[in-house]
Amino acid sequence: MSHHQVFQKQVLAPTGVEQCIKANLINDDSVNLVLAKTNVLQIYKIGYERIEKYENVTDSQQDTFIQKKKVELKPSLELIIEKKLFGTIESMASVRYPNSERDSLILTFRDAKISVLDYDSDLLDFEIRSLHYFEKDDFKGGRNHFKHPPLLKVDTQQRCAVMLLYDRNIAVLPFKKTSSILDDDDEEEEEEEEDIQNNNEKNDDENIKKGDQQPPKEKDSADDEFDLLFEKDSPTLTSTAATTTPAIKESTNQDKEKKRKIKKLNSFIIDLKSIDIENVKDFCFLHGYYEPTLLFLHEPIQTWTSRIAVKKLTCQMTAISLNLLTKAGSFIWNVSNFPYNCEMLVSVPEPLGGALVITANIMFYVNQTSRYGLAVNEYASIDTSTIAGEQPFDFPIDDTLNLVFTLDRSNFVFLESDKFIGSLKGGELLIFHLISDGRSVQRIHVSKAGGSVLTSCICVLSNNLIFLGSRLGDSLLLQYTEKSITDDQLEHENFSNPYKKQKTSEVFDLFDESGDGNNINGNLEEKAASMASKLLEEIEDEEDELFKEKKNQLKSYQLGICDQIINIGPIGDMIVGQSIDPTYDETIQPNQPEYVPKTLELVTCSGYGKNGSISVLQNNIKPELVMAFELPGITNAWTVYKESIEEEEEDDDEKDEINITIGKKRSRDKEKLEKDEEEEENNNNNDNQEEEEEEEEEEEEEEEEVEEKIKKDKNWHDYLYLSLKDGTTLIFETGRDLKEVGKFNFKSLDIGNLFGRKRIIVIYQGGIKLINGFNTVIQDIQISEPIKSSYICDPFVLLQFHNGTIQIFKGIEEENQLIQFSPNSISNTLNQSIFSSSLFFDKNQSFLNINNKNQNIKSQSKEQQQQQQQEQQSNETKKKKKDKSRGFLDSDDDDNDNLESSEDEEMKEQQQQKEEEEKEDELKVKDEDNIYLNIYTTNGCYEIYRLTSQECIFKVSDIKFEYDILGINTNESQNQILEQVLTPKSSLSKKQLQQHLQKQKENGITSKNNYNQIQNSEILDIVEISLHNLNNSDPYLFMFNKIGDLIIYKSFKREKNGELRFKKYNHSFILRDSVTEFYQKQQEKELLNGMDDDMDEEEKKKKKEEEEENLNRQKRIVEFSSISGKRGLFIGGKKPLWAFCEKGYLRLHSMDSSDNSNNNNNNNNNNNNNNNNNNNNNNNNNNNNNNNNSNNIDINSNTVETFTSFNNISCQDGFIYFSKDKDVIKICTLSTLMNFENDIAIRRIPTKNNCHKIAYHSEAKCYAVIVSFPQVTQELQEDSKKPILTDDKFQIKLIDPTIDWSWKFIDSFSLQDRETVLAMKIVSLKFTEPDGITRARPFLVVGTAFTFGEDTQCKGRVLVFEIVSHKTQFESEELGEKRLNLLYEKEQKGPVTALSSVNGLLLMTIGPKLTVNQFYTGSLITLSFYDAQIYICSICTIKNYIVIGDMYKSVYFLQWKDNKTLNLLSKDYQALNIFSTEFIVNQKTLSVLVADLDKNILLFSFEPQDPTSRSGQMLLTKADFHIGSNIEKFVRTSMKQKFKNDHQNSNNNKKLEDQKNKKNNYRNQENNRNQENNRNQENNNNNNNNNNNNNNNNNNNNNNNNNKSNDNRLPKKEQLVIFGTLDGGLNVLRPLDEKIYLLFYHIQSKLYYLPQAAGLNPKQYRSFKSFSQNFHFSPSTYHQLPKFILDGDLISKFLSLSQSERRLISNSINSTSDEIIESLKDVFESWNLF
Repeated sequence: MSHHQVFQKQVLAPTGVEQCIKANLINDDSVNLVLAKTNVLQIYKIGYERIEKYENVTDSQQDTFIQKKKVELKPSLELIIEKKLFGTIESMASVRYPNSERDSLILTFRDAKISVLDYDSDLLDFEIRSLHYFEKDDFKGGRNHFKHPPLLKVDTQQRCAVMLLYDRNIAVLPFKKTSSILDDDDEEEEEEEEDIQNNNEKNDDENIKKGDQQPPKEKDSADDEFDLLFEKDSPTLTSTAATTTPAIKESTNQDKEKKRKIKKLNSFIIDLKSIDIENVKDFCFLHGYYEPTLLFLHEPIQTWTSRIAVKKLTCQMTAISLNLLTKAGSFIWNVSNFPYNCEMLVSVPEPLGGALVITANIMFYVNQTSRYGLAVNEYASIDTSTIAGEQPFDFPIDDTLNLVFTLDRSNFVFLESDKFIGSLKGGELLIFHLISDGRSVQRIHVSKAGGSVLTSCICVLSNNLIFLGSRLGDSLLLQYTEKSITDDQLEHENFSNPYKKQKTSEVFDLFDESGDGNNINGNLEEKAASMASKLLEEIEDEEDELFKEKKNQLKSYQLGICDQIINIGPIGDMIVGQSIDPTYDETIQPNQPEYVPKTLELVTCSGYGKNGSISVLQNNIKPELVMAFELPGITNAWTVYKESIEEEEEDDDEKDEINITIGKKRSRDKEKLEKDEEEEENNNNNDNQEEEEEEEEEEEEEEEEVEEKIKKDKNWHDYLYLSLKDGTTLIFETGRDLKEVGKFNFKSLDIGNLFGRKRIIVIYQGGIKLINGFNTVIQDIQISEPIKSSYICDPFVLLQFHNGTIQIFKGIEEENQLIQFSPNSISNTLNQSIFSSSLFFDKNQSFLNINNKNQNIKSQSKEQQQQQQQEQQSNETKKKKKDKSRGFLDSDDDDNDNLESSEDEEMKEQQQQKEEEEKEDELKVKDEDNIYLNIYTTNGCYEIYRLTSQECIFKVSDIKFEYDILGINTNESQNQILEQVLTPKSSLSKKQLQQHLQKQKENGITSKNNYNQIQNSEILDIVEISLHNLNNSDPYLFMFNKIGDLIIYKSFKREKNGELRFKKYNHSFILRDSVTEFYQKQQEKELLNGMDDDMDEEEKKKKKEEEEENLNRQKRIVEFSSISGKRGLFIGGKKPLWAFCEKGYLRLHSMDSSDNSNNNNNNNNNNNNNNNNNNNNNNNNNNNNNNNNSNNIDINSNTVETFTSFNNISCQDGFIYFSKDKDVIKICTLSTLMNFENDIAIRRIPTKNNCHKIAYHSEAKCYAVIVSFPQVTQELQEDSKKPILTDDKFQIKLIDPTIDWSWKFIDSFSLQDRETVLAMKIVSLKFTEPDGITRARPFLVVGTAFTFGEDTQCKGRVLVFEIVSHKTQFESEELGEKRLNLLYEKEQKGPVTALSSVNGLLLMTIGPKLTVNQFYTGSLITLSFYDAQIYICSICTIKNYIVIGDMYKSVYFLQWKDNKTLNLLSKDYQALNIFSTEFIVNQKTLSVLVADLDKNILLFSFEPQDPTSRSGQMLLTKADFHIGSNIEKFVRTSMKQKFKNDHQNSNNNKKLEDQKNKKNNYRNQENNRNQENNRNQENNNNNNNNNNNNNNNNNNNNNNNNNKSNDNRLPKKEQLVIFGTLDGGLNVLRPLDEKIYLLFYHIQSKLYYLPQAAGLNPKQYRSFKSFSQNFHFSPSTYHQLPKFILDGDLISKFLSLSQSERRLISNSINSTSDEIIESLKDVFESWNLF
């Protein structure tokens, strides 16, 4: 049976920014940045980072330098919401509805859908305000392909929104009427409009409100039929109305009666053809009109560049006015005869109004009465020249601009009413100033602002912040400041070459790291000031006075980078390579502790132009090893600081000594000079040795002083404590080396610092020790109860006992002692015992004002003090003013200025003192009121208490069921339903459970489903719970339940009453153990009870260790403050995780801590990468399978349970971790080159050139990259205004990552002029060595094309390189020894478009021809060929099968047979526009994977036995799937292998049966001993022997059966496909077996019915799309086959559901939630390769 089932999942969301807008979505007071990244919606807010700097200021009194602290606020972006939508966002806008407190967001989707969203602050999510659907065949006009997506524009006064519908219509969405100044002038017109509205209510749209549904009304137009409105009332109005008093209600009702009635207007459609508008290019709303007015840029009679000699001025501008009541549009004015290359419109704000018309060579300003044109290059005269038979172009064109540039693909946004900024296609930023006389624009002044990224969108956020969004590079947040300029500053300059360095110092590159931005700013300000003063002196008297003012106000802006959003798109090519540490010694063997396994990394070509780069993607964080050593039996580790009272005095003395040493050093220098002078006078030449000795001593002293200063400046850890299994604790001093300084004879449970860093607290099973230094005990507290867990939060210590109680100790800093803190009120309120608990220190004071009476009193007292101080200051200022007016009337102005400056200084000093006092108060508040107690009780309640006041600030029940919001009171009916679904804990005892399981085992039923069916709620109990502050974000709640699920919530406060709530954070990491393993472990523990006498020593040791582990639970969640400069959490376990909060948003990253598996996968992937080209891979596959089977037996060997941060001189900001099953402790650091802002760690290596292709050489361990940069093709005169023509120059670069971390280019090969690289690949070819032996070797093959224009034939070249080790004496050692060696090159008859290999032969495509070639020394012989139709763009091979993709004629499936001929097996007869192709292997089924132009992927199959395949001549389409992004490259690689859970379960079952047999034998022996020894001794012995033999036989049979089953369960050689998209996303295609496919298919069918964000339909989004191809239906529907490609993004949403929702869905498909989650875990782990 054929298997074509595939699981598609988005691993990395798109990173390229397509659109951006400014809105007040979250709060009216704060500005939000809204970004659209294909199908991802992101909402940012602007935060300000407090940066403290110290400046040296001279002290006039002492003539010394004093350091003063300067605080700066740096703007930054903080991510609030990220939503992944099932639809591509085509356009978006924001609007403020009447009586609404915040903006609403409008999104449009293909083909004609609109979603209006409101932000709900109570749910931290968007809710749907209305949905609009206009997809009707009547609007399409019989067409299927459309030029424009649904573009949306909003009126300048937010009266309506207009969407371009199918290129020929516009859909108008009127909003509720708002008050306007113009409306008050004419009340009669209002009454007439009300009558018209009442008469037109019969023709309204069908509106479906929440709660009720209106019947459809009669409509006279077909456009209203498919406009479905789902509107809701404003939530703020309903909520506030319920809380108002009756008096206020009466006043509000009176106000409402005075106001006009708010009319409800419904959407309507206008046919543009009815108002003579066709072929719309762009449109915009105009400012300053009474009614909403649209300006359309359209081209009634179309032309193109090759016909401009006949038709050139074809564009028109038409303005229409929209009457929202009559639902009609009326013509206002029209302007015709515009150049054909007009691209876009930009609306100009009031008071000027009008619009800018942007062409490639001219910028026009147009309004109803005036015209103006600015020529930006010499081609403007050609665009506006008249042609015989056409009307002349009568616009005035200004050609006096000194700058030369082009405006195509540029973006503009207004900073002020007459100033706007433009970003050109090369990344240059220009400031445009509209200089007018008040009515019309006289000229446009252009100045330079800087260079930035290649922008795709731009928006202004505030009066000094601007955002540049880019899909070709990183998006930037810029801060701009004004500066005055003049026209004299502008020299002639040509901007058309983006790589050319500019002349003037004004133009600087924002990415130029070598330039000093501060010096540039200072020079520019000085120049600007001088030039502005000259300009004021030379003003002409004949000009108008108003024009004089405008001319004097010429300004430009200085820009600086504040923040950036990383982008790896567009991904043009990608490859899987080996991750290499340049500092790692490869001679280390695997059995050594310093051994690091080889891992993989995904390397992509990213960016475009000067934003080009190479991106390294890592799905797993790979620590950088610093040191490792063997130390068996470690259970936990801690690092602490040392700072006792006695040591503080010593430190003070040392400070004095350091100061003294500095002085002594200076005196020694003076003495040395004096001695030298005396020795020179006496001509003593025997002092050289003494001087050298003194210099050496001074150098040693300086090094020691530097080390001491570094120790005091850095927060080095002083001691490392290691708790061992043997019941001891080792103490190490952390200097340059670890030195053992002490030892405790007990096993420590928890260690930390108290009283700052003065004392060290050690918690052990039996008490608490307070230590001074590292082992001096100053206080010992004995505890009789066994400790279950502990938590240290200075100055509190929490102990939780096994009996469900807690005990808290508090440290008294004055006495440096611990006392018992009795939480009486907390213990009185608790009705249940405590299951888990923790402490939380709220650094950001997020919970401070929640139910805090003391804080309210403090805030009131602070406000009173501030009022008193303000009154005193006002009185003092009044007195000073009076004194000024009386006594200082005759003084000079300078004296007055000095007085004012001194007053300002006094005021500043007072403000600084106040700020310091407030900070001190805040610190006091933190110590007193910002420590909280988290409690999870046995009845499922979660409670938070403030320790100092012992008041409860939050309480919620049933937290373990994973509701989306915590804080809402759940209904009793929901609880009853949950109790019925989940068996209560009290209703099923452990004995009943065992009996039930044993009965089902005897009946032959598998245990997996049984455990899940009778699964009870105890496995959901929260075992570990903790709150954490990550950076400046709100606290996050992390929880682990018994089964191992990680549950995360984010805290927030309601706007209405400030109540605390928690919002669930959804993630796709599955850390749980299987339910079967959980219960089997419980059974194993119970069976071990009572068998102490019959146990081996090893089993007894294991039992003791398990008892000790159960006695004290080790914390899996560890917080760290600084590891490689980052703050976050480490989550231990079988799959360790890192939690970072970059840009205010939580991101989880897994860590690669395995020792064997990835090494294995690395070899597999390297072999596969070569085997794609060298198809002699049968033996390689078999060897790889054997290696997999031998190396992947122990899949849980990478469990990390011990972790602590570690910071010393040898390892700065590092960490220590210890694997559970490995007796090696490792000291590591995190790479500072990686960026953790996204779901995958990303490293960017900027090349500042366009990267096209990349290949990895597995033997040489280096990368070959194709880059290009523009070079000038012709020389122009200095005064020429022609744009510089450039052509890309291609080069082959070589990168050796084994040299250092910089990834520098070590070798390059330049191609010829006008030669473009189309293909590059490392292929394995058969090559005859000089010794006569023929073997396969890897070669780098490059295919090119020469582009000389249409008049010459396009030819190409093929080049064959080898990578050799060679270095001359003149080359530096930094470049290494690897070089490119050209072996063969030959010109071909056509362009070489694709390359591959088959059976050691080179496959090469020349235009539409495929050739098979044999490579010899210096020659390439063609053996066979095949002709396709138009242009072959991709080729892939596996064994002797070949697939080629034609750019316009779909795919061909061929076979290389008998090393002689190419046979066409089958092909697709459809006209697909192919982007890329690849094979996908699912068990024994081979499918062809294709990506097309319309962002779909398709699966084709070769099935000759199918009658619909025309005897195998036609490839059958098995599946299609819409990705939403174009795919340039597929990468096929081996998936991560491991044994299935069934293999583990069989081993566990075997252990349980052995233990049962031992227990039965033990009981039989005891019974036999009670009988008479003399009479029945032989019989008893025989019986025992028979029993033992039977048991042994049973065990042998079981072993044989298990071995047979294990042989069937050996991991097979399976592959998956990874692909990157042009918008910066990363996706995976993973084949599935039939069982898992059916399970996921039924889940997907159920999840379709769940509500989705923005009301989108995932099923419709994933269906086949044909926007530009000639397809009218999905190819797979022709064969009536099911969806073989499953939507993993939708299926993974099953993990975000609550426990009850999971149970309902799983029961509906006759499965269990645990089975589904375990299947998802296996699938997710398969691509955890890099």
